[in-house]
Amino acid sequence: MLFSFGVPDLDKLYGEALEEKTTIVIAGHPGSGKTTLASIICFKNAVNGNRCLYIGLQEDRDKVYGRMRKLGVDLERAEEKGIYKFVKLPITRSITDLAEWIIRLVSEYKPKILVIDPVTAVLEVIDEKSQRGWLQNFFYELSSTVKGLTVLVAETPPWSKGIEPSKIEFIADVIIVLKHRVERGLVVRTLELKKARSSALLLAEIPFTLVEGRGLQVYLPPIIPDIPAELEELSLPCKSLAESVPGLKGGLGRGRVVYVSYPPEARGIEPLILALFLAIANNTKVHYISYRVSPSSMREDIKRNLCKLGVDGDVAEEVLEEYAAFHSTNPFARTAPELYVGLARLVEREDTGIIVIHAADLYALALGEDFVPTYYNTVNYAKKLGKSLIAVASRIDARIHRVLSRLADVVVNVRVVRRLAWSYARTVYVWVRGEEPREIPTDVFNACFAEAVGMIKQLKSAT
Repeated sequence: MLFSFGVPDLDKLYGEALEEKTTIVIAGHPGSGKTTLASIICFKNAVNGNRCLYIGLQEDRDKVYGRMRKLGVDLERAEEKGIYKFVKLPITRSITDLAEWIIRLVSEYKPKILVIDPVTAVLEVIDEKSQRGWLQNFFYELSSTVKGLTVLVAETPPWSKGIEPSKIEFIADVIIVLKHRVERGLVVRTLELKKARSSALLLAEIPFTLVEGRGLQVYLPPIIPDIPAELEELSLPCKSLAESVPGLKGGLGRGRVVYVSYPPEARGIEPLILALFLAIANNTKVHYISYRVSPSSMREDIKRNLCKLGVDGDVAEEVLEEYAAFHSTNPFARTAPELYVGLARLVEREDTGIIVIHAADLYALALGEDFVPTYYNTVNYAKKLGKSLIAVASRIDARIHRVLSRLADVVVNVRVVRRLAWSYARTVYVWVRGEEPREIPTDVFNACFAEAVGMIKQLKSAT
């Protein structure tokens, strides 16, 4: 691939559209991320050996450099190396003067990537159609002069839904429209690729986010063939559980999905503790993501129950610090793209091998009609990265319960059985995909907890 969008997933989908003499138009409302994406394209290609000239007609150099530095793009360092150059040109009504300045800069610097930001600033001050047409043709011919990528940034009014074809759209080989809208009081960012010559447009809109230290990230729906068939097993933390569920064959494969359900009136801490034991047994980290309680509440709840099982308070604190991370989100204060992007970012953390989605029922209710595709993509994204995912939910909605069960490799149903007027008991049923369901006695979990606590004590005594 000769050139890059600077965003790996975009390269994977549409990188073949970036040939020599390609003109890219990046359009969007003010504040949608146009300059950010143009700077990333410029920088990433520059570090790959294609020098970039960035001509700013409105953007301030120091402000651009400062914003990009926060995203992990060091334009100042690239400029020092001679692979990147930022030039501020004044907006003028004389199109011949502007054209001469641009040609002179291109001739002197000889870039393979040229960015002009924004071209609409010039087009809007030109009154005569003939002059506007001449300038449009000039921008079109620039790609032949640069012989690499020409990136034209176009700003659209906040109320418009696209680019005015009469201005710039028709000269582009690739058109990217960045959108941001407000839903539930929050900004939702999406990227639409409207045109890419020699590439089929597979997706209408792609959610994206700007990540400090990492730049612009898009989150594509995982492609099923990219999901590995077999991955390393996570050893179960106790023999008693492994013997009671032979379908697991003593382990839980990385990338497998477990769904644990409770009746609405029950509150279960056991799966959260078992997830921690699983992480300790495999020297990895479990990331708890709750859609109901705060990180501190969940952490204290797990610590309190570890102490009840016989783990010393200081040891419990050390274990949680080393093997667990906590995060919480109000799902009703997020849109579907925000929830997907937020969860995907947590799933991709390198130090985490196990993801626990706590109160997955509330997550599903907040997503509404978007729940099935969003959760399906999240599950496959975790599988693609080899992360084991454990969803814990109350059975408050039959449809949600069926979806969570259908997408799981292991289903654990906890039922509360009334024995006497004042006595209740829990019954646990486990289904492993392809196996018959099994009832797991309470004694098995008690033995498992005791064995796992012994593992923790032995581990800490050795250190």
